[in-house]
Amino acid sequence: MLAIRKDRQKKNDNYRALALYICGYTEKNPEEKILASWFSNCDGEDFAETMMEVEAVQNLNTTEAIKTYHLILSFRPEDEARLTPEIMADIDARFAEALGYAEHQRCCGIHKNTNNMHMHIAYNMINPEKFNRHEPFRDFYALAETCREVEALYGLAVDAGLEPERKEPTRPNIKAQAMEAHSGQESFDGYVQRHREELLKRLGVANDWQGVHKAFAAYGIGIKPGKGRAGGLVLHDLHGRSHLTASSLSRATAGAAMQKRFGAYAAPERKKYENEIERYSKSPLQAEPNRANLYEGFLAAKDEKQRAWDEWNKHKDAAQKRRAEISEKWNLRRKEIQENKKLLPRDRWALIQDIYLKRKTDLASDEQLVIMKKELDQQKQDIRAKYPFSSWTDYLKLKTLEGNEDALDVLRSKKLTGADLDKAVAAQSAPGPSISRLDFTADKKAILANTAMLTKDKKALMAILTAKEKTQIDAKLTISPSGVLILSLPTGGTVRDSGKQLYFSKFDPQARKMAEELAKLKWGKMCRVEENSFVFDRSRSLSRSQSKGMGR
Repeated sequence: MLAIRKDRQKKNDNYRALALYICGYTEKNPEEKILASWFSNCDGEDFAETMMEVEAVQNLNTTEAIKTYHLILSFRPEDEARLTPEIMADIDARFAEALGYAEHQRCCGIHKNTNNMHMHIAYNMINPEKFNRHEPFRDFYALAETCREVEALYGLAVDAGLEPERKEPTRPNIKAQAMEAHSGQESFDGYVQRHREELLKRLGVANDWQGVHKAFAAYGIGIKPGKGRAGGLVLHDLHGRSHLTASSLSRATAGAAMQKRFGAYAAPERKKYENEIERYSKSPLQAEPNRANLYEGFLAAKDEKQRAWDEWNKHKDAAQKRRAEISEKWNLRRKEIQENKKLLPRDRWALIQDIYLKRKTDLASDEQLVIMKKELDQQKQDIRAKYPFSSWTDYLKLKTLEGNEDALDVLRSKKLTGADLDKAVAAQSAPGPSISRLDFTADKKAILANTAMLTKDKKALMAILTAKEKTQIDAKLTISPSGVLILSLPTGGTVRDSGKQLYFSKFDPQARKMAEELAKLKWGKMCRVEENSFVFDRSRSLSRSQSKGMGR
């Protein structure tokens, strides 16, 4: 399991908004995607009363710091069968105790809207009795230790985490890990860590700040003082906008250590250094050999998309220029009125209000501006329809749905880093199957008639349609960032096909039924069930081939 603190900023420190998301009261996270939710240490009888109670406690502390702590606990698909409601409640209590929030108000929710079951917890950092703010010191150690404790206690899959004995303990870069998980591309932090050994080796022979700049520049990295940090340093991409704190590379590159060794910071004397070995380029994380052509296609499509948006921005600038012309006309009239000394203040204000109204009407009714707005809206829709992706992972998912088997192989080959926060999930019992008979004949004909789709992908989609028809369950098909095919059932359960294994929501009979049909279509009798999954049984395949050989 993974325990990740979701960093928050003062501008979005809103406990109510987070609780609405956790409990499924928002369009972004509707209630049908929530397996369970509850509040602890609150006396309110419903959501509204509880929110008033939490906000009242937070308002009694006037600190300018954030007052909400957002924790995400993510579990492996194979652990779903072990995680009963009682165990989840115990896990919640253990983490609250470890962080020092056992007495604090908190909102918990178990989500099933991605590929691994995960629990969101929102802690009120203000103590409801003392009204002081509690900030856990070096909480990443407490989170890691509690994860290992829970994994050992309930026999859960062990995920790599922090080790207390490490010589240079660092807090995980949550934003970088999330970026890699969602985009499928290397983060700047990942790039720096990949070249850590060579960078430290080059810094070891540097004699002054110019030597430091030269050492970093060999890999397209710069080092400079950070904004708002007294003596702090940041590493930044010399060819882009990415940056991170220098201490994330090593304690030896922290601001205090660098200034102790080289003296006060000195800016680089040259803008460019020769013999650059490599530079940060957001390389894809996958090791699949077939990714090269796909990535070239992604870069070409990305450039086309950027050119389309550049053209759209030109038209937008023309529209803004027209708006400025109209506004300027009425601004001049307003200025004339303001400078007219003969008018009484009351009359002057009435005329200015009239000017504001006329300007608003003119902007809304100007024929040229109306045409420009319609063209801009249409152009925006066309761009989004033609390029419905924003990252490398989205591009692979799009190509997979178009029938490119290499794209699915690349997605499934991806090995995500430790903070793939929102992976998908779990299950829930619900009413029985649909009454009306489902017919997918037209969909099957369309798949068979699609000459652009590969045979392998046709078989996969035909199997899903056949399983839907046999079970009479109309499940929705989506693809996760790691290439898992997810069937979301109307009952709330899920079936997840990772290629080698079929996971299903254990407590949902329809999910098991759907998974069983898919397993039969994929592997026939050569499969077995393991708790909440069907797997290909190679031993049965070998025994059958051996028996056939003996028959001959």
